[in-house]
Amino acid sequence: MDRRGFLKISSLASASLFLVSSPFKSVLKFPVHVATQGKIFRGTADGDVHVSEDAGKNWKLHARFGPDCPILGMYADRKGQVSLQAGYKLNSFRLVLSKNGKDWLVGPNSTI
Repeated sequence: MDRRGFLKISSLASASLFLVSSPFKSVLKFPVHVATQGKIFRGTADGDVHVSEDAGKNWKLHARFGPDCPILGMYADRKGQVSLQAGYKLNSFRLVLSKNGKDWLVGPNSTI
């Protein structure tokens, strides 16, 4: 890779980090959702996970990972196992909701 290509890639990475960790983050909130087994889970750019058990009428805080860990995606497999992809600086990691439905565990294929 030549110097020009490196600078282009590094400036894009820096810009995306600025947007995720900047005051503009509140403007960029885009909740990600997953529905499974009668529950809806919603993750935010602020690192919060909320859950609703009544089709989205009421929400309660399920987990708070902090503003440095935006929730980038949420998924459910065929068995209803919920997982999420969270960011931290220029890395991301996968967490899986435990069988008790309360704890988030480091998932397989995580970059931690």
